[in-house]
Amino acid sequence: MRAHSLRRISPLLKSMGIYLLIVVILFAGLGSRFLSDTNAMVAPVFKNLNSDTVSKGLPLVNKLNSATLKNLLFSNIPALKEASDDSNLHHTQWNPFSFFLFVLTGIKLDDPVNFLQAEVPVMNMVPIEQDNMDDAEPDSITDPPHPNPQAEEQKIKNDIRADSPLVAFYCTHSSETYQLTEGIAHVKGKAGAVMEVAKSIAQKIQDKYKIPTIYSDKIHDTAFNKSYVESQKTVKDLLANNKSLRMLFDIHRDSSLPRERTQVQINGKSCAKVLIVVGTDARAEHPRWRENLALARKLAAKMDELYPGLSRGISVKKGRYNQQYSTSALLLEIGSLNNTKEEALNSASLIADVIVSLLNDEK
Repeated sequence: MRAHSLRRISPLLKSMGIYLLIVVILFAGLGSRFLSDTNAMVAPVFKNLNSDTVSKGLPLVNKLNSATLKNLLFSNIPALKEASDDSNLHHTQWNPFSFFLFVLTGIKLDDPVNFLQAEVPVMNMVPIEQDNMDDAEPDSITDPPHPNPQAEEQKIKNDIRADSPLVAFYCTHSSETYQLTEGIAHVKGKAGAVMEVAKSIAQKIQDKYKIPTIYSDKIHDTAFNKSYVESQKTVKDLLANNKSLRMLFDIHRDSSLPRERTQVQINGKSCAKVLIVVGTDARAEHPRWRENLALARKLAAKMDELYPGLSRGISVKKGRYNQQYSTSALLLEIGSLNNTKEEALNSASLIADVIVSLLNDEK
């Protein structure tokens, strides 16, 4: 009976195989024709580029978002726009040409940086961080804060007893400072005030609440366009060597925002507001990002409960920010360029309380 079934199925398999072969050949021909057309247009522009030139230009590329890059490419390479336009193929969700071009060549038509790297191989010598593109975009607050104005200062109860680290902190943009205090935005190649803030959170959790923590003092942004590449190494190392970690935080300060958006009085002290940033799978694989978002919502709710006004809310962005390696990784923007270091440190103390309270809720 099994052999009979196989004999009945084999003609179908053979037909499917022939069909797939024809489709592959067809799209291989279209793909090669498309690539030859675009190579003819692109090659004269890029043939004299070297790694030094590309390296100098990458900061500009990193500040352009995906839509801007696409418009620049489409305006100079009409064939690329035609090939990537779903409406031309009468598909709204799936573009077969794009799919087979990716299978055959590895080029993603919906990813302008990937296309540029394919056309300019020297760009692959210098890592491009798509996460940095979000730095030029305004914060979109997905979850606004919901503070309770009647909330009173609460004593944090801690019942956790641990021998291994539960929380870790690091700074991708290690050189960030607070301009109202330091007078500059960054101290290139050195530890900026944001690292002092991260260390302060870790110290309070460990010293006051006796919960083991880790603070990484590694500087990751000596070359700014490689900062997430460098901090990726730290993230992987922290997770590989500390299986007990329950939360992982990348501490930043936001760009130049008005003080009225980032400053708040809490318990008689001037503090820097905190924005929680969550990465997604919009640009690259990150299947469990919603678990990070769930943690962000718990953290924001705890801020609203304990210290109304501390949270600026949650911003969900297109980059991954190395959060793809953990389901409990978040990025915190503590204040902005226009806050003082003292305000950020005041907030650091409150953030430590919030984290400890949440750890106790989750234990």
